[in-house]
Amino acid sequence: MKLGNLVLQLRAAGTSFSLIGGAAEYALAVEGTLKKEAAFVIPLQDAAGNNDNDTIINQTITEQFAVIVAIKNGTNFEDKTGFASYNRLHDIRNEIFGAYLGLDIGRLYGSDTGFTSESLVYYRGGTLLDIDRSFLWYQFAFEYQVSIETQVSETAPDGFLDKFWIDYEMLPSDNLPISEKLPVELFAPDMQQYIDLSDVRDSLPTYDTNSAAIAAGLFTGDHYKTTAGDIKTVHSP
Repeated sequence: MKLGNLVLQLRAAGTSFSLIGGAAEYALAVEGTLKKEAAFVIPLQDAAGNNDNDTIINQTITEQFAVIVAIKNGTNFEDKTGFASYNRLHDIRNEIFGAYLGLDIGRLYGSDTGFTSESLVYYRGGTLLDIDRSFLWYQFAFEYQVSIETQVSETAPDGFLDKFWIDYEMLPSDNLPISEKLPVELFAPDMQQYIDLSDVRDSLPTYDTNSAAIAAGLFTGDHYKTTAGDIKTVHSP
């Protein structure tokens, strides 16, 4: 939810509160000492329904937010019972109703967010949070539904399978047919059948076997030549 927009909505409603903040300000007020009456807009819940489609995303999200008000109890001993602040709750609730009740939440989200308003904002109820010698803390909860609908992309991402690496095994070959369980390590192609490697051959170290090349410090993929002049690729033992 766009909590900042909900805070601005309450500030624009012309309530009796000069201090209207969000969740961060509420945390400071709880930890510190509040000096005057205030209202705070906080998020409560974000619950998503099931998606019943295989090819698109179509879910309804139920979002809840609350307005927590801190109302002064008064200055004389009789008011310390909280009666004065309780009597004001009705008027304060009507002020908050004027800001949110029946609000089309789509006006706060905009058309470029991917959300579609499914309901107007409605009231979920009130709860007494705390009361002390200075303030009565009361919560008014509200709720609305929005939906998200997204088409599932069936196209491959850019660059997907742009290149293929193919190894050719010339027939007849001792490596074919494959008798072991797949997948197997790819065979190194005999490139001497396609490219003149005489210059490369002269610069390669000479080993008789693959294991000898590995023992000498070569790694998988490195090349060496045999005493017969054949170019080989080091493979895993």
